[in-house]
Amino acid sequence: MSPVDYIRSRPPPRTQNKSLALPSHNMGLSDSEKAAISSLWEKIAPEASKLGAESMSRLFQNHPDAKSFFSRFDLTPGSQDLLTHGGKIFNALGDATKNLDSLSKYQDLHTNKLKVPGGHMKVRGIM
Repeated sequence: MSPVDYIRSRPPPRTQNKSLALPSHNMGLSDSEKAAISSLWEKIAPEASKLGAESMSRLFQNHPDAKSFFSRFDLTPGSQDLLTHGGKIFNALGDATKNLDSLSKYQDLHTNKLKVPGGHMKVRGIM
């Protein structure tokens, strides 16, 4: 089974109350773990927009309150808005795979620039 098929086959994550506090220091990943993450990303990258749109659809299905942050979007599964924004999200994940030792810029983006309330900065589940 390809990594993309594996991700698609996973059930939606269950809500978990884990903070999204991203460390600004070294995450403690070994070089081989970083290489594995990069290798996996290379397989996922060609499907970034499609997988991102699917992830956003799952988010809205499981957490309808999140729709309020995307009121100007067409939230229909597979819409161009979801493909575009989902692609941006997944491509940011790809960028993060190149900077695993410093992820603080993503936390800063959401809290300071996008003004996402702290209560919404929770990891809902892990793939």
